[in-house]
Amino acid sequence: MYFSERQSKGTEFKVRIKKVLFRKKSKFQKIEIFETEDWGKVLVLDGLFMVTERDEFFYHESLVHPLLSSLREPSEVLIIGGGDGGTLREVLKHPVKRVIQVEIDKDVVDACKRIFSWARKVYSDKRVSLIFEDAGKFVKNSNGKFDAIILDTSDPVGPAEVCYKKEFYRNLNKLLKNKGGISIQAESPIHHTNIIRNLYKVLKQEFKSVFPYFSPMPTYPGGYWLYFFVFKNKRKKISPLRIPSETKYYNKEIHHSGFAIPEFMKNLLK
Repeated sequence: MYFSERQSKGTEFKVRIKKVLFRKKSKFQKIEIFETEDWGKVLVLDGLFMVTERDEFFYHESLVHPLLSSLREPSEVLIIGGGDGGTLREVLKHPVKRVIQVEIDKDVVDACKRIFSWARKVYSDKRVSLIFEDAGKFVKNSNGKFDAIILDTSDPVGPAEVCYKKEFYRNLNKLLKNKGGISIQAESPIHHTNIIRNLYKVLKQEFKSVFPYFSPMPTYPGGYWLYFFVFKNKRKKISPLRIPSETKYYNKEIHHSGFAIPEFMKNLLK
């Protein structure tokens, strides 16, 4: 038995399934978790790979640590999405005092707590407040102020579509403290160039500093992933003030190398 994700018109990524661990159609999406031959336990939402035990650390560490490592006292953090708990796990490796996570689908969180050991652990942490709400409504109505905001969203379709619009980022900017920053998963530089170009344009209009960052991500389309780090104030670079322990991918050398921009991306972002 195999599961196959169609990553583009002419490309499919297929894995062999040993066992179906969970399957449910929630109010928002189809949720599936498989035990696979090569990738461990795998979370799939609406037919797209979200998490595999074998390679999720590339994504979660790249999304979280370059930002939080560069902030002097990241005590208040907001996470949008990330129901599998991987982003939250990495955030809690920093000296944070409070984390609010806004996830639209409670069924995703419940399924991941049942299957993934890290999810059970992080969602029981007393520093964490979990809110099940549409992200667009939350950021529009919230009066909170955060040192860091991390967007662990899915592709710009369905519930996540709002997370790619100009109004959403304008509202996020209002929630940032003066020296705060936002980390954004920004899709595949190989397959999603139009999405990236449009998102970059919005970010440049709404924030004073925008930094592209890259990392490998084997099971995502193209195997290569883009993130944007944006700041309310003007910054020349992002330098790490601390390196968290117990990482599999991220370190000081990786931090600096991730900000090197390939020539094709320089042309794309002009």
